[in-house]
Amino acid sequence: MKRYFSLASADLVVPNQDAWALLWDFTTLRELIDTLPGNTPLQNQALVAANEIMNVFNKGDPKGIRDARKIAESIFGEGWESKGAGIYDEGPKDGQIWGIGTFLTLCRDRCLSSPRTLYPPLFEKVKAKVLEGKFHPVGGSWVENDANMPSGEALVRQFVFGQRYFESRFGKRCDTAWLPDSFGLTGALPQLIRGAGMNYFFTQKLSWNNINVFPHTTFNWVGIDGTQVLCHMTPVDTYTAQATVGDVNKGQNNHKNLESSQAALLVFGNGDGGGGPLAKMLENVGARLMDVLK
Repeated sequence: MKRYFSLASADLVVPNQDAWALLWDFTTLRELIDTLPGNTPLQNQALVAANEIMNVFNKGDPKGIRDARKIAESIFGEGWESKGAGIYDEGPKDGQIWGIGTFLTLCRDRCLSSPRTLYPPLFEKVKAKVLEGKFHPVGGSWVENDANMPSGEALVRQFVFGQRYFESRFGKRCDTAWLPDSFGLTGALPQLIRGAGMNYFFTQKLSWNNINVFPHTTFNWVGIDGTQVLCHMTPVDTYTAQATVGDVNKGQNNHKNLESSQAALLVFGNGDGGGGPLAKMLENVGARLMDVLK
């Protein structure tokens, strides 16, 4: 049965930014409490701070909100917000589009317009950051291709057309090949990646194996011809992380090559249908967790 609805009224409102920020302050504190061992200083301090916030908070009281945020600052560090200032300035605020790196790749695959035509000012900002070395395009291929069935010539074409695109739009080619979602990888990839002018490779799907646990996080992959490429697999074991305390904690505790490198990549954002990084994810990784979980 068809049903019809009428919109009777609509309100134009201005969000209370202090209240919004307090929501994510408290959410992060709760995640710290739930994730970290109970007999640790940070977990105990987060619990005390959360209780104090509940005591001072009164709905509709602006001063209570400010006092509560000051309590949270004792955990995240004084002046922590300045470290994440302008985090939304470099990207679109529409939660329904892909993150830029993914969007640049998938838009060609799905015959959509690129950010160059949809968001010209944003595209120019990204281009400027690339030239400054502050934004690193990754991929090097025309789409995030399968790496099992295509022929060697097909894979070469992926890199030729992909690198040609990046160079024509950003003035440089990619240094890092990016295939997080392929259910397997040909042993010829190191040779093809290096031949395409890239030195690094990121992947992830191997960690979803139900039988064998992949033993490395950062390692040299030696191809069938002896060519080597430096690889990284995120220890968070997903390319759609939600940027929670649990994700960051897993990135630290699940790293299998700490003797070689203490760095790891947290790949966050919603995939398989769009979304990209959401505001709540940026609230966490933007500044709250930058120093707390070091």
